[in-house]
Amino acid sequence: MLQAKISQILAFMLVCVAVAAQGEQLRDPTLPSVVVGTSSAQNAAPKTQIVLQSVMRAGKGSSAVINGRIYEVGDRVLGSKIRRIDADSVTLSSGRKFKLFEAITESVGK
Repeated sequence: MLQAKISQILAFMLVCVAVAAQGEQLRDPTLPSVVVGTSSAQNAAPKTQIVLQSVMRAGKGSSAVINGRIYEVGDRVLGSKIRRIDADSVTLSSGRKFKLFEAITESVGK
């Protein structure tokens, strides 16, 4: 009787562990968007392309999300140093400037 009870408890624990192992991983909603279910190699921008995804400004500090990673002034992106982060753009030491996509705010033709 005792051995049957222990076997039932062990079987229940095994089922719980198996279910927990199959649980879906939660995604941080504050991370830059990626396509769920694809590998990071498929989500990554090509090594020569820089995509400015967002800019965050807080007091004196600013940071930018470029190609899915967070950068600050002085950090390097594809060999160029970030010289300046503005509200809607990032300027590199190479002279390249990247702007955020400008949303359409007015209707045209009315």
